[in-house]
Amino acid sequence: MNKFWTIFKFTYLKTVLSNSFIVVSLIFIVGIVGFANFDKIKDWFQDEENLSVAIVTSDDSIYDAINENKLYITPNTTMKKTTKDRAFELLESNDISRIYSINRKDDHNLEAEIIYKDSIQQTEKDNLQHLLTQIQFDIKSAMYGLTDEQMNDLKQSSSVVAEKTTHNVDKNYSSDESELISTIALVSIFIMFIIILSYSNQAALEIATEKNSKVMEMVITSVSPIIHLWGKITALIMAGLTQVLIIAITLIISYFSFDGNKLFNDLHFEITENIIWIFILSLLFVLIGLATYIIFAMIIGSMTTNLENMSQAVMPLNILLFIPMYLIVLNTDAPESSIIEVTSFIPFFSPFTMILRLTTPEVSGLEIFISLVFSLILIILLSWIASRSYKSLLLSFDINIIKSVRKTLGK
Repeated sequence: MNKFWTIFKFTYLKTVLSNSFIVVSLIFIVGIVGFANFDKIKDWFQDEENLSVAIVTSDDSIYDAINENKLYITPNTTMKKTTKDRAFELLESNDISRIYSINRKDDHNLEAEIIYKDSIQQTEKDNLQHLLTQIQFDIKSAMYGLTDEQMNDLKQSSSVVAEKTTHNVDKNYSSDESELISTIALVSIFIMFIIILSYSNQAALEIATEKNSKVMEMVITSVSPIIHLWGKITALIMAGLTQVLIIAITLIISYFSFDGNKLFNDLHFEITENIIWIFILSLLFVLIGLATYIIFAMIIGSMTTNLENMSQAVMPLNILLFIPMYLIVLNTDAPESSIIEVTSFIPFFSPFTMILRLTTPEVSGLEIFISLVFSLILIILLSWIASRSYKSLLLSFDINIIKSVRKTLGK
């Protein structure tokens, strides 16, 4: 048992102290802290953008209407009415940011031209157009002699209500719960994909490297191949969970340090029993996915005889990893689709697609249990194959994959 912990400790420390582990962890930490301060960052950028606009128009009523509603166009804006020549002088001397030249045509329609030097956002153009359309509506309504009541009646918007129906489901998510659950699911899938992609390829490369070096010949004289294998597998799984733990701790610290409750209220997020349940299940599927792919990578590494062929050897693993990701990208808005439902019971795919299905209340506890059982059966099967292949192929350099499989299965 001491030999197991020695291998575990060496592999674990080597992984968590590597540059890739530290850099990826820092990227996640910076991203989480940035999201926790999203409102402050947004306000900071908005505070930096102070616009000064010159209005060129012959109609004082149009200028007054625009000036009264200037915050609708863009925040932190100051406006002044001036002549066209004076406006161009101010623009050339950088005393103003842009010019709004607005004309009232003979048919009382308004046309505007925005003149600027640097850049302009599409939202500003759209907001100005909407505001001028409203002003134009008021002008023509006054011409036609419409009363205020008639004008308000014309401005009434139609009502559209979206309601999702569920059949044979005892529970349902509120709209706020649904948004937060979708966020948790997609973030969990993304984190799991990054960690698995990193550690599975690392596991396969590490085993293949040791197999092609003389170090392994000395190691197996003092340590059982099975102990050596599971020491590495356990260490890599724990390294992956350590990265997940770092992310979780960063989330908790950011929540309490940067007034996360205010951010959640602004985003209409609320921690409920359903949210906690989804979070726990997501962590469980992340653990299962990590274990599945790392053990499978160990099998690939033990069958690889030439490091130059390593990229080709891990290709099946990467294909299995990318298939559920593509399915999720194509079905993010339709987690109840039949392809997602079917793949949620297929090991290798289920850790990803079942997390996506958790965003809908239609998924039952029995379906989750069946998916977990299938995944655990695959882990047990892969563990048996990994133990056999590591023991029988560790010192074998047979390049014939069929012979390697037959030797692994003892045939």
